[in-house]
Amino acid sequence: MIRTSGYYKQKGIGEELIPNADFELGSEGWIFKDFKKVDFTGYYAYCVYKGSQTQIYPDELIEIHPDDLLLLGLSVKPDNYSGTKYLKYVIYPTDKKNAFSYNYYEFLFTIQTGNINNYYRLFAASEIFKDNFNELWGMRVARAIVPTIISNWNDNESMYFRTISLQRIEPENLKVFPTELIDVNTSTPTKNHNYTGEKYLSGIFNEANYVVFVDKLENTSGSDSITLKIYVESYDVITGKYFTCALFEIEADADETLNDEVYTKVATAGLGFYQRIRWRVEGSGSPGDVVFKVGVTYKR
Repeated sequence: MIRTSGYYKQKGIGEELIPNADFELGSEGWIFKDFKKVDFTGYYAYCVYKGSQTQIYPDELIEIHPDDLLLLGLSVKPDNYSGTKYLKYVIYPTDKKNAFSYNYYEFLFTIQTGNINNYYRLFAASEIFKDNFNELWGMRVARAIVPTIISNWNDNESMYFRTISLQRIEPENLKVFPTELIDVNTSTPTKNHNYTGEKYLSGIFNEANYVVFVDKLENTSGSDSITLKIYVESYDVITGKYFTCALFEIEADADETLNDEVYTKVATAGLGFYQRIRWRVEGSGSPGDVVFKVGVTYKR
């Protein structure tokens, strides 16, 4: 849950590992490295980039353990920039001497124009703990990690950071968890080509309610139809393979454009441990703009 105040958190959800994750009272233990300008106004940190790698990180190391289930939250609003922009939330493991590993773990976020962008990632800490140090100082015991936000923007481009949070989740108290599996905005996709999104942790849940919102599905052919196929795929850790958990097939007839269509499915088996979205456009028609989102609410 992304909070709007530094002083309230939901009981029973778990410990907040990044303290004072909001910016309404100033820096609050955060370090802003290689920014041209940082102002604290209202309920956000206004940042102007230098055009080189920039970082925002907490002042102290954060200790986690391999068996932790963690919820990452990020809320940002773009201000002055051009083109598609990205933020990477990078987590650096350390060894027993607090030396950083170069084999880091990262989450990539695509920043949308003119909107407040809220992101959530649920992940297991065991994913990032790899024994990549020498034998003496290997990570036989979890020590600490440092979450870092890195961006490579142009000079004078700016953004508002509203919240950054990382919380330890107690699975037995987590009954329902909503997340966005994929957000697609593609012009004239290649037919019969498989596009895939990133994977999400789903192994602690036993039911999933999927919602597909088709903002636009355009068929520019005057004589033939197209079919948008959206596969919800689960990962099997034993075989290392993905298999289909749910399938959406959405057809646009010749010279038809679908707008604001909503489709739902429920899965109570085959959720696997991770899930991702794979999609493709088939048929003899000619796809134009394809814009859709897939959301899910996982339940115990």
